[in-house]
Parts: sequence; C-alpha cells; structure tokens
Amino acid sequence: MQTRLRKEQRGNWIGSYWQGEHLTLFFHGNPWEDYFFEFIRIISEPDISGVLISLEFHGPDEGINGTRNWDFSVFLQQDISFPHLKRFIVAISKPSDHNRSIIGEDYEENGQLAMLLNYMPSLVLFAAPSAPNADFFARTKHPLERLFVGCGYDHQDFILNLSQATCFPVLSVFGFNDFSEFYLSDWRELCVPFNHYQALFQALHIPEWRYFSLTSSLLTREERDALHALRPELQFFCSDLRKYHEPTN
Repeated sequence: MQTRLRKEQRGNWIGSYWQGEHLTLFFHGNPWEDYFFEFIRIISEPDISGVLISLEFHGPDEGINGTRNWDFSVFLQQDISFPHLKRFIVAISKPSDHNRSIIGEDYEENGQLAMLLNYMPSLVLFAAPSAPNADFFARTKHPLERLFVGCGYDHQDFILNLSQATCFPVLSVFGFNDFSEFYLSDWRELCVPFNHYQALFQALHIPEWRYFSLTSSLLTREERDALHALRPELQFFCSDLRKYHEPTN
C-alpha cells in the first residue's frame, strides 16, 4: 500500500496495520484533493479490497462554504467488493466543528451510502455523517450490528425508513445526530418529527436493539420520556446540541 501512495503529503496521511491476513486502513485528509482520489483508486484494487477488514476516513475541520463533501461517486462506478470488511467509518461532525461533513458529490447524498453498503456484505459497524436514502434498506438480511448516522443537511426520512425495514435483524447499537443547522430560521421544520421516532420505538423487527444515542434539539422532555416508555429495556440517551451554539456573555 505505502509503495503505491506516499504515507504523508501536505497534511494528508494514511495509517495502516495488519491483523493476520487482514488490513486496517485509516485515511486523514481533505476529500477534494488528489491524494484522496488516489487512495480510493488504490483500495479498489482487488489485492487491497479483498483483505481490508477496517476502513476509516477522517480529516481536519476544513471545507468549502462550510461544507466538507466526502464524494465516493468515482469509487462507486467500479465493480469491486470488500468481502471481509467489518468496519466502515466516515467521521461524523462534532459540535465544535465549523464545517459540516456530508456524503455526496454536492449537497445531495443520492444513494451513495446504499451503494457502499452493497459492496460490504460482512460489515458489522457503519458510521456516516449523512443520512442515507430509502435505497439503504432495499436489501435482504444484512449482518450490521452497530449503526451511527449524522443527519447532514437532509434526514431523508431515515428514522421512519429504519422503523419499517427488516434487513438489519441483529442491529443492537444505534446512534443518530438530528439536524442542527441552528442558523436557519426554519431549522425545526428540518428535524426528524416525533412520530418518526415513535414509529421506530414501536418497531418489533429489531429484537436485538439495546442502545440508542440520540442528539435532538427538537424533542421535549415529555416526548423523550414517552419514547422511552415504549421501550423501557432500551438504554436511551438524548442530548441537545443547542447549548454549543447559544451566545455566551
């Protein structure tokens, strides 16, 4: 791997280590630079994709007009597979970040996450800064166990779609960050509505679900309590991000 791509270049770098016959890769850099696209090309080669067990993408808090686009469209035009990949992570934005990380060529996710999951039949952990569209659930049973999703700029009915999906029967750990662009006057209208969360808590086809970490600035205390009452055995944690954006004296 390192003979094909320089390990470090202008603040971009990769980390790698072997676990027996399987490879873990960690990319840190900007997704609009040539280094990123060269990295994508190399991990698409069969001798790399066939041994990957873990793949992570991280980068500095930099972007264009406040947005950091992780665009995997070139990646998705290839006929590839990651048969042994267990962990796929694209870092989710932190409350202190000045740039919103999303998946997509521009501002739209356009099914990229669904197509990525198609390549990863053995995946057990999936983390992404954008909510996937309905295509993400258009599959037969998948062994995914842990799912962490940031809303990005559009929740795409992700919570409602998950409540109706039967493709993740062993999902046990789920984390979701709701819409948090508080500078927009209509930010509340862009959050996931209460009835979508209600449908998820009432879903009977996620029997292994044990833990839910939710960041929502729309739900009231009464609504959070009502959700937990629907599934009292669930470890349910809910936080409000508005405190990070309120002006301080």
